[in-house]
Parts: sequence; structure tokens; C-alpha cells
Amino acid sequence: MTQGKSVKRANKTPEPHHDMANFDNREHQILSVARDLFTMKGYDGTSIRDIADAISIKTASIYYYFPSKEDLFVEVMRRGIAKISDAVRAAVSQSSDPWERLELAAVAHCEAMLAAEGFRVLISPKPPATLSDDSIRKLVAQRKAHEQLITEIINRLDLAPHIDKTIFMFTYLAALNGTAIWYNPAGKLSPSEVARKTIAILKGAAAPASADVGA
Repeated sequence: MTQGKSVKRANKTPEPHHDMANFDNREHQILSVARDLFTMKGYDGTSIRDIADAISIKTASIYYYFPSKEDLFVEVMRRGIAKISDAVRAAVSQSSDPWERLELAAVAHCEAMLAAEGFRVLISPKPPATLSDDSIRKLVAQRKAHEQLITEIINRLDLAPHIDKTIFMFTYLAALNGTAIWYNPAGKLSPSEVARKTIAILKGAAAPASADVGA
């Protein structure tokens, strides 16, 4: 995907600086609109024409940036996961306390995922079955890389002996990703407050009995 896109850019080679800015702005617009339509209608229910019509451009214009709808979907997912992972890495670097690091990671995750500004994240628990094997492998690799990042954070926690860390990790991710379904920006809680309350629940259930769950 990225190779095909770079070839197109190399052939175009905008000379004025503002032409490249316009290129990037249009690419971001296509990705953002595609993300919204994939969320509302699903991958199979969204066509390239739907995306083009929503932006009021020709269908062929989208193929200038992305060779196919599949490549576009994979890039939407890649950017979303990268946004969350980058935010989590930056957040956890601010503390050495294991539970505080998990809370910081959760706050970063929710703020990146639920932010109204910037590139909004598409949550897709399973890759669409109609994707090629190559695209599915890419998406699974992206997901596993983020899971590994969270696993490394969780491995530092002092958990009760009966707590399975793998199940804890998946419960953590499911709780945070699930907020994309029910979260209301006009509600009483901010994304960071949702994250902190979620970690309080997980800590209360998973920390050793002697731990101060209110810390």
C-alpha cells in the first residue's frame, strides 16, 4: 500500500510547497471521511463512491491516493492504532509506578480514541472477512504490537495470585475500546475521567487484598 502511494507521489512531485500541503490535506480528508463511513456502514457497506460523494470529488480522485478501498481501510486502521500507541508510550514515560503507568496509559488511550479533534480512531474488533490475507496479516500485526505494549505495562503490576495477566490485558483493552460505543461527549465525564474510573474498577478487582486500591 505505502509503496504504491509513494510511487504516485514520486510521479506527481509537486514543485510549489503548498501543493504538497494540499495533497496531504486531501489525503487526510479522505481518510477521515472513510473512517466515519466505515464506522456507520461497515467496511462491506461502504463503497469508494460513497466516500467520494461525501467529499464531493470524483471516484478516480481517491484512487490517486489509495489503490483500493482495502488499502484505504488498512491505512485508516494503521493510523488509528498508531495514534493510540504513540500516545500511550509518551504517557507512561512520565511515571515509574506500575499502577500509575497503567492509569496514564488508559487516559492516553481514551483521549486519543475519543478526541473530537485530529484523526479519529476506528475500532474494529475483527478484520472484515472480505479482506485479503495480506491485509488481515497487517491488521493483526498492528493489533498484536499494541497488545504487546500493554502487556509490558501490565507485567509490572502487583496483581492478586489468581489474576491471569493475559485475561486482564484483554479485559483492559475491551473496557477502553468499548467506550467508543457508549461515550457521549456531552455527558458528565471526560475521556480521562472515564479512563481513571475504569482503572479504579480493574485495580479494585485485581490488586492483592493488602493493596491500597484508592491510591
